[in-house]
Amino acid sequence: MKFGPGFAFTFFYYFVTGTIVATLVTAKGVNVALTSGLPQRVGIVVGVIAGIVGGYCNQTTSFSIVSTEPTRQVAWIKSLLSKMEYDRVETMELETDELEADQDNQAQSQTALCYQRSGWRSLFSGKVFLCVGDKEITIAARLLQLKRIQQQLEQQ
Repeated sequence: MKFGPGFAFTFFYYFVTGTIVATLVTAKGVNVALTSGLPQRVGIVVGVIAGIVGGYCNQTTSFSIVSTEPTRQVAWIKSLLSKMEYDRVETMELETDELEADQDNQAQSQTALCYQRSGWRSLFSGKVFLCVGDKEITIAARLLQLKRIQQQLEQQ
């Protein structure tokens, strides 16, 4: 299941934004005309750095946990998200494709829970998606939040 943008889109977003901002700031700050080429070269370098850092830190990734007791595991993950100040904002019922149907050719259903921080923190932290299947739990979020969640799960 795919959640949010991966590395390529996130890199492109930060690269373009960083390049434009750095080009304009360099042109105004150094008092050099845009036609000289210097602001564009500085902008490209800053854009590449911003794209790599932003693409790495803010890409959406996921991992799955196979559990014999998914309800207990989900309850623990929900309490962990609550401690991290995430609130549930949406619940969805998903059906898998026919290609992913179980052996009896019946579609499996999954519950997807969407968590988000409230207030101004929601602008910087993104959403956390929790998909609960019969024996598998998938968590998707920005890479930095996902690492924090994984560390907490490993300590459990």
